[in-house]
Amino acid sequence: MHGRIERFSDQDRRSWLRMTCRCEKSSWKKSPTDFSRRGERYLLDIRITMTQMSESRLREQLSLLDISERAIDIYIAVLKQGETTAGELSDSTGVSQSYVYDLCSDLAANDLIRIDDTVAPTKIIARSPEDVIESLSSRLNILDTAIADLYQEPEPSSSQFEIVKSKQTVINRIRERIRDADHEVFLVVPHSVYDRFTDVLMAARQRGVFVLLLLTDENETTLDESQLASIASVVRSWCADPPVLAVTDGDSGVMGEPGIVSSRHGDRQAVVFSQSQVGIGFFGAFISNYWPMGTEVFITEPDSLPETYSYFRNGVFNAMLYWNDDIELEASVKVVDQESGMTKQFEHLPIEEIRQSIIEPRTSTFPMENSIVLVDDGESITVGGQDGIGAFYEDYGGTELTLSARE
Repeated sequence: MHGRIERFSDQDRRSWLRMTCRCEKSSWKKSPTDFSRRGERYLLDIRITMTQMSESRLREQLSLLDISERAIDIYIAVLKQGETTAGELSDSTGVSQSYVYDLCSDLAANDLIRIDDTVAPTKIIARSPEDVIESLSSRLNILDTAIADLYQEPEPSSSQFEIVKSKQTVINRIRERIRDADHEVFLVVPHSVYDRFTDVLMAARQRGVFVLLLLTDENETTLDESQLASIASVVRSWCADPPVLAVTDGDSGVMGEPGIVSSRHGDRQAVVFSQSQVGIGFFGAFISNYWPMGTEVFITEPDSLPETYSYFRNGVFNAMLYWNDDIELEASVKVVDQESGMTKQFEHLPIEEIRQSIIEPRTSTFPMENSIVLVDDGESITVGGQDGIGAFYEDYGGTELTLSARE
């Protein structure tokens, strides 16, 4: 076994790669597992060819291993005789005896034949199909390991948009986005189908994801508050049929025509996107125009304090929950100065004002505003979220917010 591995030279590996790429031009886009499977299928072709198929088919398969036409002539002659000599091969193929020796050396290096030079004249012996396949399998295993060591999985498709017309595909794409969310889910779907997302929403909430849910359609149903508590941070209900929307972490999601996830028939379609500018645009449009139209039907309990938030909107939301209960808060926040770009840390500053439009009462001066006003040495400073749309209106962009009750 070790002898065969040592004879598998770099040239052999390049030949095998060329063979595989000829078989399927997209080989380099596949994983090592896919490559190995194609190699196994190729070995199966060789095995069948050597035992059942025509000589022309065998020639075709051997040529994929970069074996020359003359060497294939010699190999087939050896196969037909089982055991022969260089002189007999020269007579039957018309190849000079010295060249026969060279070709046989190449065939032996590929483990297709065996040369017995302990007898005179030297014997050229064909290896059995099983031995040939075992040798090729060993080479494939070596190649598989080498590819796996060097393989870098390609990035996901560079396409940032996908048009989807199937109801089930739209539902699947929304579920995928929710499943991958790290910080926030904003979801607008009809009452009649929201149970298709409850399991992934529940898992998201268990991961600490901030979930905003607007349930729509003309026939409002009774909502189970205990279930809502497990799947969302805030739920609003609206008896209308707006477009379907899912935006996760502000940069990816699905937007579809009304009825695309609830109607049985139709030519409706949705766009699946993976671009932050598009996600921010859709979120801004819906939070400004559709979210306020809904009736607030559920708000989760605030987090226990002190609590630290890396996603600013979630922190502002929790601050507003305490604010509505007349509990005074202070904040420690890591920020980026919007003018200088320098980072700094504010510690235990009292919160003077909260500006948001997620829950009632809405206190923002424009729908997308999501910020807190702190008092620092008698001066008011504004801090907005550095995530999402960014703190373009505030003095500072917050990257981490810690809330605690004022003593």
